[in-house]
Amino acid sequence: MPHLRKLCLSDFLVGHPLDAKSRAYLCTLVSIEHLHLTNTPGDKLLPVPGHNRHGAKRSDRQSVYGGPSTETVVSEESGRITASTMRPKPLMFPRLRTISIGQTFKPSDVTWLYRFVVSRESSIETVRLSPSAMCILEGRWGELKGAAEWLRSRFKVELEDTAGIYQANRKAPV
Repeated sequence: MPHLRKLCLSDFLVGHPLDAKSRAYLCTLVSIEHLHLTNTPGDKLLPVPGHNRHGAKRSDRQSVYGGPSTETVVSEESGRITASTMRPKPLMFPRLRTISIGQTFKPSDVTWLYRFVVSRESSIETVRLSPSAMCILEGRWGELKGAAEWLRSRFKVELEDTAGIYQANRKAPV
């Protein structure tokens, strides 16, 4: 498999979900340490267990850490609570240390990023945000209230430097 350290996805998964074949391929990219998303819904690529696209709690069968997860089910008929262990999906990008979001004006993208970083707290070191995403994070409304301070207390949070992010390194002519 390829030994990639940085993966930049732009306009990926816009308008459609991640199919099983693409997910299987992305799971083989175990060397990815830096992930940059531009106009790519992170919640479709890397869903956070316990939340759906719009932030509502839900039961999820996948553990973000790759270990077995336990799903608690309450039967409406009997009222009994049962727990079952589900076979986990492979962890995507297990060596991920840096995640960045390019231009976004959607609070849902920044909310997803916050939840994702919380779920991978032990491995993420740096969070990079575009100026617009940083403004959303530093906003003082809803679920993100206090998120900027919490992130800064645990991670390096910085503005994304997009200069040359999509360009190959070129040496000046000699």
